[in-house]
Amino acid sequence: MDTIPTVAVTVAELRSVPTLADLPEEALTWLLTHGTVHEVAAGEVYFKVGDPVDHLMFVLAGRAEIRTPVNGVLQPFSTLLPGAITGVLPYSRMRTAGGQGLALTDLRLFQLHRDLFRELEQVSPELLQRLVEVMTDRVREQARNQQQQEKLMALGRLSAGLAHELNNPAAAIRRAAQSLEGQLAQVDTEMLELQRCQMDPDLLLRAFEQVRAYQAAHQHQKLTLLQRTAREEAIADLLLDALPDTADALAPTLADAGLDAELLAQLQTQLPATGFADFIEWLAATCEAQRLTRDIVEAAARITELVSAVKSYSHMDQGADYAPVDLHRGLQSTLTLLGHKFKDRKVQVVRAFNETLPSIRGLEGELNQVWTNLIVNALDALPTDGTGLLTLRTYSNTPGFVLVDIEDNGTGIAPEIQHRIFEPFFTTKGVGQGTGLGLDIALRIVKKHNGTVTLRSQPGQTVFTVCLPIA
Repeated sequence: MDTIPTVAVTVAELRSVPTLADLPEEALTWLLTHGTVHEVAAGEVYFKVGDPVDHLMFVLAGRAEIRTPVNGVLQPFSTLLPGAITGVLPYSRMRTAGGQGLALTDLRLFQLHRDLFRELEQVSPELLQRLVEVMTDRVREQARNQQQQEKLMALGRLSAGLAHELNNPAAAIRRAAQSLEGQLAQVDTEMLELQRCQMDPDLLLRAFEQVRAYQAAHQHQKLTLLQRTAREEAIADLLLDALPDTADALAPTLADAGLDAELLAQLQTQLPATGFADFIEWLAATCEAQRLTRDIVEAAARITELVSAVKSYSHMDQGADYAPVDLHRGLQSTLTLLGHKFKDRKVQVVRAFNETLPSIRGLEGELNQVWTNLIVNALDALPTDGTGLLTLRTYSNTPGFVLVDIEDNGTGIAPEIQHRIFEPFFTTKGVGQGTGLGLDIALRIVKKHNGTVTLRSQPGQTVFTVCLPIA
């Protein structure tokens, strides 16, 4: 710590700290005898991340800022004003600084070494109790800040994922709508050409109904790429005489609509030679317009699915009270919103759900945050060569409880650090890739639901198991 030489402190100055203001004279005298005062110049860092924390500190004058690392970058966490209490507190297990202290102005601190806390308990139990209350408030505030920070990060991840997922169907709708406008004009044009050949309307209607009946009968037929290619070639060969210039262009559209050369050959024998070519061109234009319409419907359905997943994930249509929670719905909503990550990494997802499990009582929005944190961690651990496997498993092996396994085939977690993975700010990820809060927040939420989170890990298999009571 960079300091200015020690300057004496008075009882009156100690009483300027609200926590010390009404303490008996003998308690303050003891503090003066056993504590030290230090001054730090404005702009200086008086402790760094990882520095030992051995002193309880009272801010007598000046202002300081505490900064904590977020994604590898120090960010303002809190501001200390005259009267504030910082540093280590009685019964605290803190040994090293998790952040950085910066003097915003000339800073005057009164310090008491942690080795004197036991004696302080005898001299002034009242002060000790007040300091414990300060620690309780600090822990509560830190937990709130951690949870808020993790929620914001989760929101950022989901927002990015949702934007990515929505962009694809939205772009598909835009492309299809633009093409459909021109295709409908083409249908009108081909219909006018068809009318000029003065074909019998009843004959035309029967041909169209025959096409529709054939499509309905074969709508579930699945073709391999080889079969599809053979069908297109057969259609093109059949149309070559009637439509020599467009046979190759029309064949893929007609094949995509579920038609084949055999049906078209039947139509060719039923329709007059002068009208067959016009009918095929009109039919192809109509089939293409219908395909574009289907594309729009499917893309819109995808958007609806994503919106539904967001609604389910955030639990936005229900209150914040404990209520029946369908674990499978929450897991599926989380997978939907993280879908882009699976595609980017070519990860295979296995859903081994026991659909007979009952609902539990809980806060669905918070539990979904648990699934998000665990799944994102698993994804980060998976190989990137396309062999990644993520397994989500639900089951019950104990009456009154349901269990959720989130398993990955990544490199595993080293045995020597497994006992630390739930510690706040502990992370195995590189600088800027994680805060070390995800598992801490997940554990807090599960404990809030009277559940447990356990870990089994070895190279090629890491399993986090969340156990939750049904009631």
